[in-house]
Amino acid sequence: MIKILQVGNVDSFVEARRQKTSQKDRKIVQSILDDVRKNGDSAVKKYEQKFNGKRTTQLRLNKQEVKNAKITDAEFSALQLSAIRLSKSQRTLNKSLIQSIKKIPDISFVPNPSVGCYIPGGQARYPSSAIMSVITAAEAGVKKIVVVSPPNSDGKIDPMTITVAQNCGAEIYKVGGAQAIAALAYGTKSIPKVDKIVGPGGKFVSIAKAIVSEETSIDMIAGPTELGIVVDSTADPELVAYDLISQAEHSNDTMCFVITTSKSKATQIQKSLKKIISTVERSSIVKQSISKNGFITIIAQSFKSQKKNKDDAINRLEKLFNDIKIQARRIPTKPSRSSKVKRVETKKRRSKVKKSRMKVSLDD
Repeated sequence: MIKILQVGNVDSFVEARRQKTSQKDRKIVQSILDDVRKNGDSAVKKYEQKFNGKRTTQLRLNKQEVKNAKITDAEFSALQLSAIRLSKSQRTLNKSLIQSIKKIPDISFVPNPSVGCYIPGGQARYPSSAIMSVITAAEAGVKKIVVVSPPNSDGKIDPMTITVAQNCGAEIYKVGGAQAIAALAYGTKSIPKVDKIVGPGGKFVSIAKAIVSEETSIDMIAGPTELGIVVDSTADPELVAYDLISQAEHSNDTMCFVITTSKSKATQIQKSLKKIISTVERSSIVKQSISKNGFITIIAQSFKSQKKNKDDAINRLEKLFNDIKIQARRIPTKPSRSSKVKRVETKKRRSKVKKSRMKVSLDD
């Protein structure tokens, strides 16, 4: 169950609970990267079996696997609509950027020759990640798009991810985690090295992207997921609960929290979560995520009186303004007539001194 906590400084409290990259995790990821760089496909397959429990003989999806990726008409329509919208906005953005860049000499946009798209999978379906990365790369003019995605418990990739990738002419590989990032960064016999790696992932994927970014370009460090919701007295507790669940189902290391000033609203959200969680498909992961990393913070007020709280806020604001030191602007002035005369006289005296000096002869 999600915890209700009363705190004074929300920023400090959230920062203290945010997941930090430990040296232990970094060493684990570094060892995986080094192994894949040295041993290629064999190392990738080893880690796939170790972390996913499935023995992989072939990393790339074959034609039959692509053909067997069936989706419903409703799913296809949703993918098609999303793709059209993204393509339209991407083309508008590209046109605007190209027009702007034309004004700068010797500058032009050139697409990356190859891009690797990491699409999360395994425990859930993330076709939106495929759309946002694969279609964006295709619209940018990338010639070679490589998609990596961890297989599920049946050893298969989400068919919607396959559909998006296939329609963009991408190569698709059944591999995830830090080993997938290593393969994209360094290249193996099966998986080609790419010029840029994009896409979100969990803790180990994020660490891997950070490490390989010294040699291979990346988009950003995206993950694990965090969600903070600021709730006032008008918020619907059920909608807030659904928002929390929609993010918590990503993985059990997702941090989701609510910030409110109302104890009653916090209790209502807690009750709504308890009621809804059992009805969702990935309830076990949601429960783990919410219990481990979820919380509702009630902001502690300095006073019980609203007027006193308002006066206190104004006083603190005034103190902030008073603490700001504004350096007076220097106004340039012209030198006076006397200072000009003095400067000329000084130069004349220095000139006489220099002339009186004897020249050194090197002939003696």
